[in-house]
Amino acid sequence: PDPVFDTNGLQEYEAISIYEEVPVELSISRIYGLSKKMDLNVAIDETLIAEHNELYGSSYTLMPAEYYELPATATFEANTKKADVPVKVFVEQLVADKGLDAANNMIIPIRMSSPVEDIEDAASKGTVLMKMKIDTPKIEVDVPECAEKVDAIDFPNGSIKEIRRIQCNRILTHHIMQMRRI
Repeated sequence: PDPVFDTNGLQEYEAISIYEEVPVELSISRIYGLSKKMDLNVAIDETLIAEHNELYGSSYTLMPAEYYELPATATFEANTKKADVPVKVFVEQLVADKGLDAANNMIIPIRMSSPVEDIEDAASKGTVLMKMKIDTPKIEVDVPECAEKVDAIDFPNGSIKEIRRIQCNRILTHHIMQMRRI
């Protein structure tokens, strides 16, 4: 088949829930007709979800259209082998409205087709089930059991008389004889 999605079937794309939108580029390749400009239709095909769920025993649902942008066409310019389909997924709003678990169970089922009859049908290679793998950011702070603190005791003539290091609630004092600041 020609043209085809470079990656087809179920594809996972990672995202973080606090990102307003996540851009994803779906690449399409062709071998034939390189000298000509070619437009392909790009559309949502809900039947792909039902087929996938039945075949693999999964329970994915359709991502509502307000949570992504998908162009209606992809264009191969003359003398090019690749074209991209830019998809934007509005992750932050999706998670806010649907919840993280539901958002992670949604798919954007995309099928490409040609508006002209002389292009070979790409069958399954002309489809992508786009699934977002959304995670929430986690920050871990490693706080030591005791912090080290260094104090220097200054005197009016500019010398430092002693340095105290407080380490794990023990005071270590270092006496310094007439050390001058530089």
